[in-house]
Amino acid sequence: MRIYFGIVGILCLAVGAILAFRRMRALLFGASAIGTVVRVEVRESDDSSSHVPVISYVDTIGRQHTFTSTSGVAVNELTPGEKMSIRYSISNPESAYINSLRHMWGAPIALLVLGIAGVWASMAQ
Repeated sequence: MRIYFGIVGILCLAVGAILAFRRMRALLFGASAIGTVVRVEVRESDDSSSHVPVISYVDTIGRQHTFTSTSGVAVNELTPGEKMSIRYSISNPESAYINSLRHMWGAPIALLVLGIAGVWASMAQ
């Protein structure tokens, strides 16, 4: 069981680090824009659903892009036409995030915490 926790912990740390790196790159070397919610997609799972916004924005050179947020919410908080701050990578404008703690940093932080817990559990006696 300890080996399992160690492997899962290392995988969570690796994926969390990759996600954090992508968001840091968008934060440090990207640009900001005001996006508009185009629609809200409902994603169903076994016994729950998640509302994920699809957002359109114009980059610094005037090209329009559309992206689907990386995180959703259980209750739809957004309506089409709503404006929000986004952050995107200049070199890859399709890599964009809603500029909020939850949307940009929720997944990387959760994976890093799970990874640390998994590695710690594998080393505990």
